[in-house]
Amino acid sequence: MNFMAIVEYPFTAPDKYKHYGPQPYLPINIINPDSDCSTFTWGLIDTGAFTCRLPEMYADLIEVDTTKKRPMQGETGGGLSKGFTYPCCIEILEMDRQGKVCEDSVEIRISKTDFAFGGEAPFVLLGVREFLKNYRVTIDYPRKVFSILQ
Repeated sequence: MNFMAIVEYPFTAPDKYKHYGPQPYLPINIINPDSDCSTFTWGLIDTGAFTCRLPEMYADLIEVDTTKKRPMQGETGGGLSKGFTYPCCIEILEMDRQGKVCEDSVEIRISKTDFAFGGEAPFVLLGVREFLKNYRVTIDYPRKVFSILQ
């Protein structure tokens, strides 16, 4: 993983998630290294999630090869979850303190690894195993900012 410090990023409420209110979201690109297809979205830092999890709809957007999907089943806080894993990369993009995204500047790149697709969440969950375990994460809810340091 390449790394640049994320210091006091503001909580944001991306348009499609406004009804959840401001949360510790990161601007991300999800990349299929086999096809070079990618898509931009927002990932929610979830310290309670064991793995990163992507909604299944992103598989179509990045042209996942259905012959390479591996079925998976796991326990979540909401019960049993089914889906599949597929190797992807995730780029976490730079964002200024006003929440403006710089799409050309990558803060952190999670190299090709198997990510879980499926589950009930409508957004990408950035969990512990593939991402958070490598960093010191501070989430300051009263001030609505978060930091990720090595």
